[in-house]
Amino acid sequence: MRRTWFLLCSDLLPSHPLSRVKSFRRLLLLPLLSATVWAQSVSVTPSSTALSAAGGSITFTVVLTYPGSASSVAFQVDTVPAGWTFGTVSGTNVPQISPPTGETGRFEFAYLTIPVSPASFTFTARYPAGLVGNQVFSGITGIVRVPGGASLPSAPVITFSPPAGAAVAPAIVTPPAGATINVGASHTLAVTATGSAPLSYQWRKGGVAVAGATGTTLVLANVTTAAAGSYTVVVTNAAGSANSDNAPAIITVGNPLPVTPPPVTPPAATPPTITTPPTASTVALGASVTLGVTANGTSPLTYQWRKDGASIAGATNATLALTNVTAATAGSYSVVVANAAGSTTSSAAQVTVPSGAGPAGTYVGTFGNNGGHFALLVRPDRTGVFVGYAHASRSAVVSRAITLSVDGRFSADVPREVSAQSPTHEGPATAAQEGVFRLSGTIAADGKLTGSVPALDLGFSAPAGTQTGPTSDFAGFYQSGVAGSSSVGYTLLGPAGEAVMVVVSGTNAEGGRGNLDPSGRFTINTASGARFSGEVRTDKVLTAAYSPTSGVPTTFQGANQEARTDIEKLVNISTRSRAGSGAESLIVGFVITGTSPKPVLVRAIGPSLAGFGVAGALAAARLEVFRAGTSLAVSNNWGEVGGGPNAVAAAAAQVSAFPLSPTSRDAALLLNLTPGDYTAVVTGQAGESGVALVEVYDATVGPIPRAQRIINLATRSRAGSGDNLLIAGFYIAGTVPKRVLVRGAGPALAQFGVNDALARPELAVYSGDTALVRNTGWSNSPDVAAITKAAAQVGAFAFPVASADTAVILSLAPGAYTVQLGGAVGTSGNALIEIYELP
Repeated sequence: MRRTWFLLCSDLLPSHPLSRVKSFRRLLLLPLLSATVWAQSVSVTPSSTALSAAGGSITFTVVLTYPGSASSVAFQVDTVPAGWTFGTVSGTNVPQISPPTGETGRFEFAYLTIPVSPASFTFTARYPAGLVGNQVFSGITGIVRVPGGASLPSAPVITFSPPAGAAVAPAIVTPPAGATINVGASHTLAVTATGSAPLSYQWRKGGVAVAGATGTTLVLANVTTAAAGSYTVVVTNAAGSANSDNAPAIITVGNPLPVTPPPVTPPAATPPTITTPPTASTVALGASVTLGVTANGTSPLTYQWRKDGASIAGATNATLALTNVTAATAGSYSVVVANAAGSTTSSAAQVTVPSGAGPAGTYVGTFGNNGGHFALLVRPDRTGVFVGYAHASRSAVVSRAITLSVDGRFSADVPREVSAQSPTHEGPATAAQEGVFRLSGTIAADGKLTGSVPALDLGFSAPAGTQTGPTSDFAGFYQSGVAGSSSVGYTLLGPAGEAVMVVVSGTNAEGGRGNLDPSGRFTINTASGARFSGEVRTDKVLTAAYSPTSGVPTTFQGANQEARTDIEKLVNISTRSRAGSGAESLIVGFVITGTSPKPVLVRAIGPSLAGFGVAGALAAARLEVFRAGTSLAVSNNWGEVGGGPNAVAAAAAQVSAFPLSPTSRDAALLLNLTPGDYTAVVTGQAGESGVALVEVYDATVGPIPRAQRIINLATRSRAGSGDNLLIAGFYIAGTVPKRVLVRGAGPALAQFGVNDALARPELAVYSGDTALVRNTGWSNSPDVAAITKAAAQVGAFAFPVASADTAVILSLAPGAYTVQLGGAVGTSGNALIEIYELP
């Protein structure tokens, strides 16, 4: 069962004062509508007063009376007269939530800290000059809630009257604007003015009245050069006049509008014709071939290649390159050539791949001068795996990226995970060498294998490979690990009873060759006196006990992933930290692999954390999912109809996520996402901050395709110590340990322009309450070479040499895990947690 409770077991951050809530009615008013009414009152003064013709402000006094104590108190004016705006609020009981200065149309107030009754405060409202008609304030309501009841009484409508008989002289608010106009074009001059009605207008050009131009606008139509000049307007009423002489509109007349030539009808397009179709080919396994077509017709021409009648994704050029062909490459290839006039399809070209195993098989041999043993597995598609151990240099020689050319040649770059030591060196290796060494070889026509590793001064050879035998049921490549450790094992088992195993632990390596019996058991005694003993089950799971010459025995477990229907994978990743707004947003990244879209459930939990004892939980969560800077979807209150609550709830139940109340202000999205990189950003709905939990689930119904999974989680937020740790969690599904890379970045973020990066990060990985590993500096780890190699494999940015950033590699048994990232000796700053699947 997939779970996320392990992130909820302790309080993380203290509460934070709520910032301004623009639409507080959803927060405070809506839950009151079904409550029982009880006695209270509201009064507002003044109810009438004389207004100034020149404009001014009025101060209102609000008194809310209620017996006992209340859990929420609010006040609102639903209808504010046009032109009136909010000014200031004051008094001994000032509400914590009030309108911003300049607010119009509606005023709303609320207390977050409830005063003792009566609650009284004052506020001012401003009004403009020249008001006409009664000024009416209505919808005045007091809202009080206590456990078990609420009351929403209304105060009387307030009406103010402007002074009678006093006319206000005109004033120009927006003078007309000048412009440059082409000959033959049109332009409209406009003015806005205030003052007592009726207002009259007279437009002027060069100080001379324009005949008939007595409206609020002056239209200059089909202009000539004579229209150029200075335009003003005079606005008049019974109280006086105003003009725009100090801001004249200058009209400049430019060149005539260009004349559009009559459209030219292009010649009719010629449909494509194929002059040279693709030709049939016979291609050996691992070889390459290029199919091509030539065609005539009106450009542009487009191309779409097909195999056995089905379109090939991305094959849209005049040529189609088939590289490193396998048996699956064989088929009938054609191409559709099209343009605006039509399309045509070429004749089919048959590509044939001769059958036969070719070099496929398991090759087991030795390094020269009794230098150690190796095994090479070559698959039918000419890809392979090389596993070997060189005694003299005490080096693991492992590559999973072998590819044979048509003539049987191969080469690969092998990372130097273990230091080269002289044969006389006593004790374990102590430092990893940088760089890589080259492994190369050839399988001759007679099946014999030869090759070399120049950097280790080694040659190697093996007889022809075997393809069948008494241990064929167990043959293959097995990668294994020690649960809770960075140690990794590589085992190649052959069909004729061959067994080669190499283990790498930090800067140490060991390996050797032994025998595999028909029941799946194998034993390997190494040249140094160590011993491997293990077995393979029929489900392709390997368990091996490693007994070193000194030290504690360990148990490796792994599987032949190529022979299994399912593999170990991350099915749930989550993170918990403080979320606010702007630079304090909680940012979570995740990566999906594969070739087809998959359903993914993303949740941002805030208010529901309080039910798990988390203090300071985010009161209302906002979730937005991005890809490459483009917003894909937003969720505020997951239970609202527009958010698809039924599908979200069903997906949560399917993946065993804890349920959310339909009325909670948590956020959740069920999305169908194509493979790629995604970012989830969590903020407070109204700018508030608090502790939030982000969860990402693979919501695939039924078996999850092998290649389609969530492989990476990255979380950036502020990290400190104690309750201010940055926490991430993940769940591994499967039956054998999964290898992961966990990184905690602080100083390395400075290269990306991140300010106030955490200077001294401390990283810990937990299973339940047990710390599996801690790290205070990746460059001090014995796995520094493996960490560097793994980061490059998964595309993670490189840490600077000797930086104080943290990283660990672990093989983890299926189950739930938690990562904690904090600051050493009380430090805090911006930090990044990353969790990667490793091959």
